[in-house]
Amino acid sequence: MLTGLCLLLGSCQKGLETSDYDETGSCTVLVYMVAENSLYSNIYGNINDMLRAAPKLRKGERVVLYVDDREFPRMYIIDKDSKTRFFDPVFEFNEDFNSASAGTLEKVIEYTRSLCPAREYGYVFWSHGSGWIPDSDAAKAQTRAFGADNQKNSTSDMPAFHMNVTDLADVLHKFGKARFVMFDACFMQTIEVAYELRDVTDYIIGSPAEIPAYGAPYDLQLSHYFADPFCADSLAYDYWDLYANDDEHNDMGIAASVIKTSELEQLAAATRRYIRIDNLSELDVRLLRNNYFRWDEWRYGAHYPDACDMRSIMKYELSASDYEEWMKSLRRAVPAWYCTKSWYSAYCKRNLPIDSTQFCGVSMYIPRSEYRKKGESFYNDYYETSWYKAISGE
Repeated sequence: MLTGLCLLLGSCQKGLETSDYDETGSCTVLVYMVAENSLYSNIYGNINDMLRAAPKLRKGERVVLYVDDREFPRMYIIDKDSKTRFFDPVFEFNEDFNSASAGTLEKVIEYTRSLCPAREYGYVFWSHGSGWIPDSDAAKAQTRAFGADNQKNSTSDMPAFHMNVTDLADVLHKFGKARFVMFDACFMQTIEVAYELRDVTDYIIGSPAEIPAYGAPYDLQLSHYFADPFCADSLAYDYWDLYANDDEHNDMGIAASVIKTSELEQLAAATRRYIRIDNLSELDVRLLRNNYFRWDEWRYGAHYPDACDMRSIMKYELSASDYEEWMKSLRRAVPAWYCTKSWYSAYCKRNLPIDSTQFCGVSMYIPRSEYRKKGESFYNDYYETSWYKAISGE
């Protein structure tokens, strides 16, 4: 089986003909690292963090790393016996792949399941990110959706290929529902992304804002991937703990949350009950307290919309009584959220405050008429999202 998958992915310079991990484990987590971009240097610190935490793992708990950076893609396995020294890939491929391609992701998941079969699976997606916006033109310089693979084995982010969230959902759907999906990538914790993924995972962990380049605290999180019972809250808390209490990292800040996908349908129904999203087209987002991307402040034409916290939007729009009723639905769908007092934005080069009284760690798009007037392509793309169709009654 492994040999066949190797042929699908490309020829192998180094690898196992049969897996040393054939015994079915309790859980396997794929960490999918798309690092053929400006983030490449950060993978080594993250991998070392995982290796330091590896002794805490138990038998049958395995992490499979897929790494695509300035070199050809490689795959590693981390388990309780992994050591920082002599940590070698189980496979090294002698050609490059577009790791932002849904086809590559599908083959890597197949490979992962053959290498380390398990009763449950989880996924960590590591790279650049921009949420729900489709990658309509790979030649553009702007980040779109998940990942950035420049296909040049270089450190450039532009131009690059990106993976649409709908394509990501289609791939994951082929393999059954995952224990969790975590995005170690900027801007991915949007309600639009979560709704597209509602049938492929139980929980989604991520940030609606930019994530510092250092990324997730893998040394703290690793054992939590495999906890029984699983507690997604722990993964979001560990994000907060690193950037709130670690002297080396607390100048950057973080916003993080957990989404429980089984509650998204009722959240959509509650949101539809209280607002009509198209009626907000003239809303001045400067009136909102939490905005994770400021469209009019991006000097170089990022073509990325304001990403406002959905709780902030609803608190501004609703009466006090309606807001409290809607919050009951939000708390069911977003059971945990954490934030520091501010977070650093590389786009506008300053720290942006977070109002914790209007924060839930999930952004929601507003189809403002200004975007349409400026000819932003994402304005029309939004009307094709599953979330829009759900809250508009389509």
